[in-house]
Amino acid sequence: MKTRLLIIANTAMNESSSNGRTLMNLISAFEAEELAQFYINGTPDFTCCKHYYHISDNTALKSVIKPSFRNFIHGNVSPCSTHESVKSAEQSKKKIAKSCKNKYIRSLIWSTKRWWTSDFEKFLDDFSPQAVLLYAGDAPFMYDIARLIAKKRRIPLYMYNCENYVLKEVMYSGAKKYSVWHLLLKHRLKKSYSEFMKKVSYCFYITEYLENQYQLTYPHHGKSDAVYTAASMDNYSCEHKEPEQFTLLYCGNLGVGRPAVLLSLAKALYEVAPTAKLKIFGSFPDNASEEQLIGCPNVEFGGKIPYAQVLVETKNCSMLIHCENPERVKNLQCAFSTKLADYLACGIPTLIYALREYPFVQYFDEHNAAHIASDEEELKMILSECIENKTFREKYVKNALTLADKNHSLKKNSEFVKSIICGENIE
Repeated sequence: MKTRLLIIANTAMNESSSNGRTLMNLISAFEAEELAQFYINGTPDFTCCKHYYHISDNTALKSVIKPSFRNFIHGNVSPCSTHESVKSAEQSKKKIAKSCKNKYIRSLIWSTKRWWTSDFEKFLDDFSPQAVLLYAGDAPFMYDIARLIAKKRRIPLYMYNCENYVLKEVMYSGAKKYSVWHLLLKHRLKKSYSEFMKKVSYCFYITEYLENQYQLTYPHHGKSDAVYTAASMDNYSCEHKEPEQFTLLYCGNLGVGRPAVLLSLAKALYEVAPTAKLKIFGSFPDNASEEQLIGCPNVEFGGKIPYAQVLVETKNCSMLIHCENPERVKNLQCAFSTKLADYLACGIPTLIYALREYPFVQYFDEHNAAHIASDEEELKMILSECIENKTFREKYVKNALTLADKNHSLKKNSEFVKSIICGENIE
């Protein structure tokens, strides 16, 4: 059964960003003609979705401070435009600090709906959606946009949620719990979320842990399921080529306190095996963190690379690394990194360096799907054994592949999501 699905998300569907790729995988069972997306940032991929409407933060702002600007808003994006003008504008635009104050003001600007023009209405009319799916985040206005479209069009409303912003006492690391701007933003987010939940038909959560946490605060029994991040790579696409020199690989986000943990890892690796190396790809949040790590004799840093290159690097490492800072457990309690699904499915041994208090670590531990080190001494012991004993290094690979097939299959997960949306569709 075909259902025209409109997706509301901050990031456009594409393979170059983790959120864009996660969204692509989630709805891959739909045909491109069945999909449309309203987005704020990123470059869209027309192979997975044929209809896009783009409104940037800058456009929303101009629609408020320059009323006549509304007449020039045309957010419909076509394949032939290649989106280069939008990319150039975003790249040249000065980055605004992500403070609670700025996020609250941003939400106020979007909530004026001055950007919601007849051009956007025409986009909705032309596509004529039969259902709306929101990729939930920390922006209150996105919940409002999705809910309003569903209400006006009298169509079902769905949500995919991989964060717990609404549930946190402090929404972001570094934010002050009782600051005026944090309280205002949190109040606005909770209000928008509560209104959204009154109308939602079904919710998809990135983990069972996150699903259970939301069910406690916003009960919606029988209207939710856990849909884990789908793997984009697998054991066959990787074709593992064991390097002569023992090599650990980390690709991904270098924020949220990870540089300090990687530094500890690099030092432990050098102590255990001075000839082994740690390869790191990503973008550091500051120069100090970068200088500390690349100053280690066993660290190779390659900067940020496209996903296709990540696959190449993955094929040529001894083990994959994921780590989390022990001081971020509360803030990242519900997080499940997008790379973890690929780690399970690629057939390459994985080492997780993080406290067992993290729910995602408990998930891997429960299924015996990776080597886990919670402190430096445990890390050294595991590294030493993994370097010396290939059988020990690969002892959890089979379990990881089984878990990937059970919970992280792109085909199974996307077909399940489509079955719910099409089954709930009232038209």
